[in-house]
Amino acid sequence: MIQAEVLTKWIGTGAQDDANRPAIGDEFAIHKYEDTTGQPSASLYPDPNLFVAKIECEEAVLAQIAASPDYVILWSEEIVEQPIQSSDALWLPGGKEPFEEVLNA
Repeated sequence: MIQAEVLTKWIGTGAQDDANRPAIGDEFAIHKYEDTTGQPSASLYPDPNLFVAKIECEEAVLAQIAASPDYVILWSEEIVEQPIQSSDALWLPGGKEPFEEVLNA
């Protein structure tokens, strides 16, 4: 799985049945996206109609996005999920037992 920020355009009219949304979400198999532009869609000018979206997708999908002239990938990186180490266990205040041991008792 890859996360990236991509320059994309808005689509939709803003109506209840046609919400404003990033075009990239309709065009590609994106698992998750969020607007990282930090401003309401009403504040984005219609020309250029661009904003930054943070996405999560498969590597093959990111390659398709990179090949499209309609999008600019600002950065990308692999999502690496790391398991919680036993040294990272939560401890109860004033106690000596890790939180996970209390749950399993």
